[in-house]
Amino acid sequence: MFACLFIQHLKEDSHDALVEFPLELLSSVSFYEKFDASFNCFTYIPSEFSIYLPHLSFVDLSHNRLSYLPDSFGYLFHLKTLLLNNNRLQELPESFCYLARLQKVDLSHNQLKCLPQNLGSMESLQSLNVSYNELDALPLTLGKSKSLKLILAIFNKCKCPPQKICNQGSESVLAYLRNQNPKEPEEKLLGKSNEFPRVRGDVFVLAPSNPHTARTQYVQTQTNTNATSRIKTPLRPPVNAHYLPPDELVDKIVGCLYGAAIGDAVGLCTEFMMPDECQFHYDKDSLSWEHMVKDRHRSKWQKGDWTDSFDQTVSRAL
Repeated sequence: MFACLFIQHLKEDSHDALVEFPLELLSSVSFYEKFDASFNCFTYIPSEFSIYLPHLSFVDLSHNRLSYLPDSFGYLFHLKTLLLNNNRLQELPESFCYLARLQKVDLSHNQLKCLPQNLGSMESLQSLNVSYNELDALPLTLGKSKSLKLILAIFNKCKCPPQKICNQGSESVLAYLRNQNPKEPEEKLLGKSNEFPRVRGDVFVLAPSNPHTARTQYVQTQTNTNATSRIKTPLRPPVNAHYLPPDELVDKIVGCLYGAAIGDAVGLCTEFMMPDECQFHYDKDSLSWEHMVKDRHRSKWQKGDWTDSFDQTVSRAL
């Protein structure tokens, strides 16, 4: 188990939010590995931060008013996850690239105009979110990174890569950056290849459609058409279909409503997120209330709540 320090403030108003770091408190918890001070009003990080908390592997300072990071921030050598989204950062110190173990960093919703050119030299960096900033370019060194798997850069002013490519998602951005950094030619391996060609000459060989497949037969029986006809009638119930008794039908309808409520509650974790954003914020095993991103939208709901989407479903059903 690792020690955690939470000084989080989740209220909409900032009346009770912290404005300055409690240095007296930080000096007594140097062994802590997780630090969460999101949703406060911090405008700066004291230079002593990395001295008092040298063992941090997780830092969440999102939803504050930070305008810069101290040079000493790069001395958090154990840091793996850094959340700085929804601040007022305009630039990052060059020492930021010293964070050799950093795997995931969220810098979205800031005022960044540029990024350190050596960002691609961070050998552990896997996920980077710089969306909703004022960037006019991404460092080309990111294309040389062997560890980087996901990069989000939507809603910027990028010219390199073009913003149109950035808005297409992570795969397009990485492809562009890597094309700007062509790989050095590798020596061809001797011996026979284990890959079998899928073409004959210059022509792809496509398997002819089989008119006797189960799918084709089903379409034909349901629509009274052959496989080549373009005119299709609505699907009819299967021949062996049977009608449910009223009690069983009601039970199934209620089950559908319960399922919709549960699905709506679980779906809150990813509501309004793009696929790349879901991949950035969640691992395949972390889609739960405890791991849900606590932004201003998701912080309004309590554990087990469904949203207004399910309310509309019920109102229409009634």
